[in-house]
Amino acid sequence: MISRELGMQDDKAKRHRFELQPWWALAALAWLLVTSLLAWQQSPRPNPLQAANERSIVNTLLYPIEVNATSRLPSMPGALYGLHMHADGKRGWAVGAGGTILSSTDGGRSWLAQASGTQADLSSVSFLADGQRGWAVGVGGTILTSTDGGRSWVAQASGTQADLWSVSFLSDGLRGWAVGVGGTILSSTDGGRSWVAQASGTLADLLSVSFLSDGLRGWAVGGGGRILSSTDGGRSWVAQASGTLAGLWSVSFLSDGLRGWA
Repeated sequence: MISRELGMQDDKAKRHRFELQPWWALAALAWLLVTSLLAWQQSPRPNPLQAANERSIVNTLLYPIEVNATSRLPSMPGALYGLHMHADGKRGWAVGAGGTILSSTDGGRSWLAQASGTQADLSSVSFLADGQRGWAVGVGGTILTSTDGGRSWVAQASGTQADLWSVSFLSDGLRGWAVGVGGTILSSTDGGRSWVAQASGTLADLLSVSFLSDGLRGWAVGGGGRILSSTDGGRSWVAQASGTLAGLWSVSFLSDGLRGWA
């Protein structure tokens, strides 16, 4: 009998230890409400692309943990067709549909829109090593130029309505070439203030052009595996056998003029 009473007392003691006191329940509810309110009022992390190992303890406490933080990043309504990154790996420009021009000064972590002054689709952009003088080309013979890193753009008269797919200038900022549909090749010797058509000898769409620093040896590539080369600054072009019918979107040669890829 005594043992039964002791057992019952022991059971009551155990139940008492595990009973949730009312004030504990109220404290937990209050804590939940306060933390939920604070979390709701937290501002989003300033840089959604910042790696976790780059965040300070204070930064971690101030801003919430986001699983899909990149979904907050602004997205362009149209496609981007051309990109040029400076040799410093920080400055860059991208062009695309509806006259879109974007610039970055931090290696692409953030991008700012630049006013192009046109609604034409832009397909290619190129800047000189100074990061100030640049050109962009696009549909309807559109050619734009900038002398201040893209903060402002001015239209240049191309003399053609053909869609232009690529532009390239030498380091002097004077001699440049642009290529486009129907075998279009334009050249300039005055920084783009005036453009002259060059006879390409083809009706294939030309999608990329590149010249060596001497301004004489250059190549253009395009649809149907077309490859053209010039040794006189583009005054004359000769077809080269590519061995393919695939469209070629880009071409680049080393300074020796021998080793190249398309």
